[in-house]
Amino acid sequence: MKALAIAGPVVAVDIGGTKTALLVADAEDGSTCRTDRIPTLPEEGPHPLFARIADAVDTLLGPGAHRADVSAVGLVCPGIVTATGVLYAPHTPGWEELRVRQEIATLFPGARIAVMNDVKAAALAEARQGGLAEVGHGIYLNVGTGLSCALVVGGTVLTGEHGAAGEIGYQVLDPAEPGVREGRAPLEEVFSGAALTALARARAGDGATAGTAFQLAGTEAAFGEEIGRRIERFAAAVANLAIAFDPARIVVGGGMARHDEVFTALTAALERLVPFPPALLRSRGYDDAALTGALIAAREALSPEP
Repeated sequence: MKALAIAGPVVAVDIGGTKTALLVADAEDGSTCRTDRIPTLPEEGPHPLFARIADAVDTLLGPGAHRADVSAVGLVCPGIVTATGVLYAPHTPGWEELRVRQEIATLFPGARIAVMNDVKAAALAEARQGGLAEVGHGIYLNVGTGLSCALVVGGTVLTGEHGAAGEIGYQVLDPAEPGVREGRAPLEEVFSGAALTALARARAGDGATAGTAFQLAGTEAAFGEEIGRRIERFAAAVANLAIAFDPARIVVGGGMARHDEVFTALTAALERLVPFPPALLRSRGYDDAALTGALIAAREALSPEP
């Protein structure tokens, strides 16, 4: 990509189910100036969050700078971003009729705006400067609060006809059971951060987390068997994805990727079940990959030509 001539700061925002990460890059060379994390507080709805984003960016920009000076903004969030709202984002309720691009344009008048799904943004970061760089066919697999992936071909992140490519959390496990039309995400309900947190809280109380589930699995045989079954079903679903797409490499990110049990099961399933097993890597960015992708998207909005 050609060198950028940036007139003002560039802002990146990654909205998650529990926290929102922000980054400001300076005008001269695009290096990071400051970062911050604020609570998302999804129960309050989107508009209070955008007000807090504006306040946080004002602080990051510092004295004498204004949001009107910002050259470009990259914002990423869960779900499928459309012109009229954000769909299939159960962890951020109230976004169904939120016009995200308009909200951001109001906060940053004059800035170029890039809005995309958070997992696809993480895949963009991996494709530009991570484990999927110079890979013909690759998959970024995000195992965090939710479950999703993004498909990358020759450095391009595929969106699908409706922006829903890679939403594997909705994969069908049993056609007789409720699916997306009943507001369910069958595979995500079996294995994701949210699924394991719910399982742990049913066993250990409201303070339990997905990490608690792995701890319990190591001390309670029956609980460990349940976690093992869930991991195996998840790994089989990823193997099916690899069979269909035939990637050279899969990069795994999200908080759940830190657990060796998950990585080991994925490796075994890919080696045993896939005709041409892809290489499996952990993302070096983990929770920061989507924020990096938001920054890349903003900068590419300023300079779209190669």
